[in-house]
Amino acid sequence: MGRRATLVGTALSAGLGMAFAITPLLQGTPLAGMVPVSDAWIVLLLCGLLVVKPLRSLRDAVRELAGVAAHSTVRQAVHTMARQVLESQHIRLVDDAVFSSGRAVLGVLYIDPSTALSALDVDLLRDRLERTCRQCFENLALELVLTCGDPL
Repeated sequence: MGRRATLVGTALSAGLGMAFAITPLLQGTPLAGMVPVSDAWIVLLLCGLLVVKPLRSLRDAVRELAGVAAHSTVRQAVHTMARQVLESQHIRLVDDAVFSSGRAVLGVLYIDPSTALSALDVDLLRDRLERTCRQCFENLALELVLTCGDPL
């Protein structure tokens, strides 16, 4: 974090220095009217550039609070790993719902087993799926829902 902050600070200082060095060169051009207020324009431009990342972070946090599905790469990774485990057990993955909440990944897997499963079987299967998916996602929790049709 410190190295990145140093690089950003250096880039901002270099940009400000260049902007203030170039401003006097605008005299005698059609932009000469901007020279007296150039410092204000430069500050507004920098504020506009610096506010983009915090606004993106805020948007992403609001999306998580609203329960928007996880990014497609996260969802696809969970789907692929879960399907491999389930197919080895002859269980069909009907659908899934995967959500991100901060660093945690929460998933609901809708499955259609070909044979009857006891509660213990479901718990063991969920544990196996979580262990497999935790290879990519450290904070992951899954729930299994038994169904034979599309849940939605």
